Amino acid sequence: MKKIIYSLLALFLVFTTSCEPLEDVYEELDATSSEVIKGDTDYTLISEDYTNEEDEGGFNLSNEFFETLEQSEQLLPVLLEKKYPMFGKGSIVRLTFKASQLYKKIDYTVTAEDYLNFGATDNSFASEEEVLNFIGVNFATEKKGTVVDLTFKGALESYELTNDDYDSVGNGRFNNFDIRPGANEETLESRRVKIQTILLANFPDAENGTAFKVDYKAFNGSGVEDLSMNLILSIIDFPTTPQDYELTNDDYDSVGNGRFNNFDIRPGRAEETLEARRAKIETILLANFPTAVQGDIFNVSYKTFNGSAGEDNMYVILDATGGYSIFDTEVYNIYADSTVDQTTRYTLGNVWERPYVLTSDDYRELGQRFDNFSGSTIEDRHEAQRLLEVFLANQDENTYAAVGDCKTLQYDTFSSGTITTQNISFVFDGTSWSSSRELTVQYGFDGSVWEPDNTILYTLTGADYVLVGNGRFNNFDIREGSDEETVEARRAKISTILLNNFETLGEGQKFVVSYNVWMPGDGVLEMSLIHDGTEYVLNE
Repeated sequence: MKKIIYSLLALFLVFTTSCEPLEDVYEELDATSSEVIKGDTDYTLISEDYTNEEDEGGFNLSNEFFETLEQSEQLLPVLLEKKYPMFGKGSIVRLTFKASQLYKKIDYTVTAEDYLNFGATDNSFASEEEVLNFIGVNFATEKKGTVVDLTFKGALESYELTNDDYDSVGNGRFNNFDIRPGANEETLESRRVKIQTILLANFPDAENGTAFKVDYKAFNGSGVEDLSMNLILSIIDFPTTPQDYELTNDDYDSVGNGRFNNFDIRPGRAEETLEARRAKIETILLANFPTAVQGDIFNVSYKTFNGSAGEDNMYVILDATGGYSIFDTEVYNIYADSTVDQTTRYTLGNVWERPYVLTSDDYRELGQRFDNFSGSTIEDRHEAQRLLEVFLANQDENTYAAVGDCKTLQYDTFSSGTITTQNISFVFDGTSWSSSRELTVQYGFDGSVWEPDNTILYTLTGADYVLVGNGRFNNFDIREGSDEETVEARRAKISTILLNNFETLGEGQKFVVSYNVWMPGDGVLEMSLIHDGTEYVLNE
């Protein structure tokens, strides 16, 4: 109707400008455009609604679905305000959209009172089992698909040095540290430096504040003893500006690498380990910079060969011993406490647990060259989700998956030089794992805000019929004398389906469900239901 009004006004403008002032016409046009209407329409969100920048009318999401149902509830009224500014009180819009299988996310920090109530008098959790017990009690009413990022004081993660670790810092002959008086690792600091080198190499993605209880072996002159050291990762600034230095051909020649003028870092070769390279770089710097003083830092660039030519660099600092130690802005300092503040993600599938974190082998199995997926484009992210669905389908335990089972995976994506950790939940529908679902929710405008009237339009799927024993024909037999002849029999089965599929939606939730029937002859019927706090009953 408004389009007709605008068209007529435009024609009116063309034919009457000679006899009526333009100002009068503009005033009439403005008055007409400000009128509101009582709208009733359907809208399905498109890709741009999810991913465009906010100033372009989108939500600037990284995927073409809402990350949680909670997020959809927050953002959909914003979309309606932008798309239907002319709709007045009493207007209705039925929105069809996609949402992740994640229901909601909760950030929670355990308090002193929580520890006390739980019986942890030292204000910390001693084990993963204690953490899971706490979550099970504290979040007992949460539903599948809920994610909790829990901040708590917990025991340090234990790490025991391996033979490869000792070898990487020059202690591979006996696989221990020599702590005899005058020996290389006599001092705690010398051991800390070597263990730091090992941790930085083994845990390159560790976040600031990560703490380890490192177990190692030490030779004391009479035997080998087991020792440990608590270390915590801190990010520091360079104490002085590093001096850049690139090794020359003469430098390589001075340490026996003049033939190819590089370091051979292939497995088993002379410069495979960081320690071997550090030692040769130390020899070069001591010869080239005899006046350097303690605390001077060099950023040394050097060429490598690992089957093909490459380049690398190493920060080293002249230390109190007169030698050069590896320097990094990531430093593992000795840590006096036996607990540390940590934030860990837990998800509720069938039980509370940490999400499954993809391993290097998993990425290789999924055809990825690196330990991540590309996250540069929407298409990349869709492909990652597709591969993860395949990954779950190929797991042995998939054989025993039941309809409604929920699993959360954690993986990394790479985009513009940045690694981002992602979590995504999948629900098993009886045939495959799905990371998102399509919903239709009706919104009404009360004259001030858009609010969901709560009614979800839902069509039963093949998996739904299987769930209630009607999978052979994917319908309800409503012939006289048949199992689903009565409305009550159908209601009971549909209630079972809705309670299974939408267990996060509670009392007051409404559905209009479309379902197939055999009368005889195929047909489709609808049933309106509402959750009464226990089950779905007819909403008439």
